[in-house]
Amino acid sequence: MTTNPYGNASNAYLQTRDENMGQMEIVLECFKGIIRFIRSAKSAYQDNQLDTMCYWIGRASKVIEALHANLDMEQGGADAEFLQEFYVTLLGRFGKILERPDVAHEFDQLLGYVQPVYERWYKLTHGALPKAVEAEEEEMPPVSSDKIH
Repeated sequence: MTTNPYGNASNAYLQTRDENMGQMEIVLECFKGIIRFIRSAKSAYQDNQLDTMCYWIGRASKVIEALHANLDMEQGGADAEFLQEFYVTLLGRFGKILERPDVAHEFDQLLGYVQPVYERWYKLTHGALPKAVEAEEEEMPPVSSDKIH
């Protein structure tokens, strides 16, 4: 029997997490990490550091794979189905990112794809987006609102 190393890693993380963090906060932190890793990958690409770009894409992929491995498809219903498709789409886009005609724009599209899901988790966890989250977004490069195609 083979095991999923990312599922094992995420389970270990959930078991050793800060007792003040619930599962919603952990998922929220994972999404913040995904966004940060995508931004770092884009920056590395723009600096022509492809090894570093791949490193950051790998970090984002590991987080996504851990989240995916912990989806409860039976209890999650339509939300779990959406997240499963969301995770698979992200991983697929990461795998083909260098095939895109404008890689930097593709990173922007990926950020535009992840950001609304992060915001949804934030609202579910905290009720509304605070000013601090809006300020964080101002520091980052603008995200294209185009849908991924």
